[in-house]
Amino acid sequence: MEGESTSGAGRVLALLCLVLASAPCDAAQGTLYSRGEVYGTLRIDSAAKQVNSVTVTLETALGEVIDRRPVSNDGRFRFDGLQRGNYLLIATAEGCEPYRQTVDLTDPIARASVDITLKPASSSALPTANLPSRTDAQAPTKARKEWQKGVRAAASQKLGEAQTHFEKAVAAYPCYAQAQTDLAVILMLGKQSAHAEAPLKKSFECDPDYVDAYLHLGRLLNGQQRFTESRRVLAEGVRRAPSSWFLYFQLGQADFGLKAYPNAEQEYRKAQSFGLAVPSVIPERLAAIYLNEGEYNKAYTEMQAYLAADPKGTYAASIRAVMQKLQSAGLVHPPSAQPPSR
Repeated sequence: MEGESTSGAGRVLALLCLVLASAPCDAAQGTLYSRGEVYGTLRIDSAAKQVNSVTVTLETALGEVIDRRPVSNDGRFRFDGLQRGNYLLIATAEGCEPYRQTVDLTDPIARASVDITLKPASSSALPTANLPSRTDAQAPTKARKEWQKGVRAAASQKLGEAQTHFEKAVAAYPCYAQAQTDLAVILMLGKQSAHAEAPLKKSFECDPDYVDAYLHLGRLLNGQQRFTESRRVLAEGVRRAPSSWFLYFQLGQADFGLKAYPNAEQEYRKAQSFGLAVPSVIPERLAAIYLNEGEYNKAYTEMQAYLAADPKGTYAASIRAVMQKLQSAGLVHPPSAQPPSR
């Protein structure tokens, strides 16, 4: 029986390599979005002073930037062509507190209206990701117009056109941190990751506080399995933006790659503690840690948590298969799987 149990554990861990050891954020990069719509209006609180660089950003639940655009002159914004799912809407402006709201597009209508009021920033506000770069206001008009064209092209999934506009933006103003970062993201989406590292490094060279650059460089390095370098970059990002859950998540990815499982667990838990828009994939990551450590009951519990949060999620079918393997191998004994008492 002992030999059978070991063999069962081996089969489970082999399946784990196919199911749970992936990097979910990178797998989501190439998704094309369709069907849904988020729209609304944005106003500035009357207590705020003159405000510039008003930007609205839409992210997936995994933190992938779908679109980032300035609001219209009358304060309106719209994101369309979206896949059903949960999103995070972020509005930022110089001198104002960032605004965040989760948006649920899972119902059949898949439309959501959001009205936003930005309030003046307090002096104690923490820095966070997705804020405009300090170089935005310094960028000449030509560069800003090319960046805006690139954002619109990216929203329409015209990656080549977006890349051209972002390249023109940074050619007009090389220290345009946001444009450098967006260029890198487009290169990553277009499977040109080898060329994305330079613009990301240029981005935080020009603006050391532009946290998006640290985040995306960390993701890039994780995807290239350069986990030690990634950890160093992401740790600096966390130091500058301790309120960004996605930085902690990517830091967990780096430590998972380094097999530093206690550290990875701590970082995933920290990401999970933020609550807002944190994806159901975190229990999947925690399950992967516990399976690697032989903590099968803990792994099973996290898989249950994933299925409770996202029963039709990307990994749901595979996770159910792993749970069944764990039961069949006798490695877990959930109450529902125990034989009735006699």
